[in-house]
Amino acid sequence: SYAKSNGESEIEALKDQVEAITGFRPDSYVFIDTEVFVKAIDELGGVYFDVPVNMNYDDYADNDMDGVCEYIFTIHVQKGYQLLDGRNALGVFRFRQNNDGTGYGMGDIDRLETQHALIKAVAKQALTLKNFTNLIQIAQIVIDNAQTDLTIGNMQWYAGEFLKMTTDDINIMTLPGNYSCTVRKGSYVSISVDEWMTMVNTYLNPLKNPIKAENCNILYQIAPDVGYDPTEGNYAVTNGGEIAGGLSSFYKF
Repeated sequence: SYAKSNGESEIEALKDQVEAITGFRPDSYVFIDTEVFVKAIDELGGVYFDVPVNMNYDDYADNDMDGVCEYIFTIHVQKGYQLLDGRNALGVFRFRQNNDGTGYGMGDIDRLETQHALIKAVAKQALTLKNFTNLIQIAQIVIDNAQTDLTIGNMQWYAGEFLKMTTDDINIMTLPGNYSCTVRKGSYVSISVDEWMTMVNTYLNPLKNPIKAENCNILYQIAPDVGYDPTEGNYAVTNGGEIAGGLSSFYKF
C-alpha cells in the first residue's frame, strides 16, 4: 500500500523487504487468492488430514453498510482424520477460534502448526499421485487465477523437480524471534538474528557463500524494553546502518 501510494512497484517493494531480511532477492513471485487454494486441492481429489479440533465459525459483516450482515466465510469441520475438499481445507487452514471463543489451547502457535501440517499433507497427496499431468493442471489453475511472473514452462519445470522429492525433503519453518515484543504498547516481532541466519543458510540460501547478518538490513531489539518509550541503545540494524525514521517511527498506542 505504501509503495502504491508513492507510485512505486508493489512487487519490487515487497522484494526489497524480503531481501532486507534474507540477504538475497527472490527471482519470482506468485500471489494466490483463496479460490486458487480451493481449486488446486479439488484438482488433487482433496487432501487427507487429521483435523486437531472441532471447528465451527461463522463470519458475517455489513461491508456495504446497508444494515444487513452478509455472509463472508464459515467453517464447519469436525475433529478427526478425513478427506477434506478444497473448501473445507481452506476452512481448516484459516481457522482461529470457534464462535464461542474455544479452539486451540495455544492459540496462534497451534494454528500455525496446523497450517504447516496441512501444507505438508497437500504435498504428500500430490507426491503420492505421482501424476505429472495432474500437477500441470494445477499449474494452469495458478496461471489463470493468480498474479505471477512465472510461465507455464517455468511451472512445468518446477512440477518435474517436485515429483523427484519426498515429504522428508520439505521443510516448513517459522522465523525465530520474540513474538511478544511490545514497543509503545504496539505488538512487534523482534527477529532473533543469530538463529535466523542459521536457518537462512541451512534451508534458504541460494548463493555459493554464506549470508551474514551484515548482508541484511534487519532492525532488532537487543533486550526486552521496559516502559512506554523505546530505550536508546536497545535497537540496532544488522548492517550497521541507521534506524529508518529513528525510534520515533514506532507507532504510539
